[in-house]
Amino acid sequence: MSSSCECHNVDWMQPLKNGGYTEYRYIDGCRYTQGVSHPTFGMICQDKTNADIMDYPTYQSICKYNIQYQSNFPEDLYWFLKYGPGGSSYDSNFDENSPDHYLNHHSSVKEMFRSQGYDVDSSHLQRMSEVDEGVPPTPNTT
Repeated sequence: MSSSCECHNVDWMQPLKNGGYTEYRYIDGCRYTQGVSHPTFGMICQDKTNADIMDYPTYQSICKYNIQYQSNFPEDLYWFLKYGPGGSSYDSNFDENSPDHYLNHHSSVKEMFRSQGYDVDSSHLQRMSEVDEGVPPTPNTT
């Protein structure tokens, strides 16, 4: 099994369109099931790590969808997972066919939660910047 990032083959935005259910689908429409390899796309990085196919340092270095960092993992999904309904109940704010859908009223999920009084601006809630590969940190000379 490849040690490349295959996370781009999952439509991570599904919960923000389907009413808030954390049911993800591959880009070919097949349902994603945690820990099960897709016949064409293989496994996402976290599943490879959980199955001991990929070690954690390799996961950290190759995954382009690491949720804790500013990555390809969708920012709106990050805030949905922080403050959303939990993935098992319907919420019209996350139903793309509902007039309540967050994009009809807000520019992002973060803005929606901010308008509802949630703390979305504390530094401990922000995603960390990724260090550019091959660029060493600048030493503090002061």
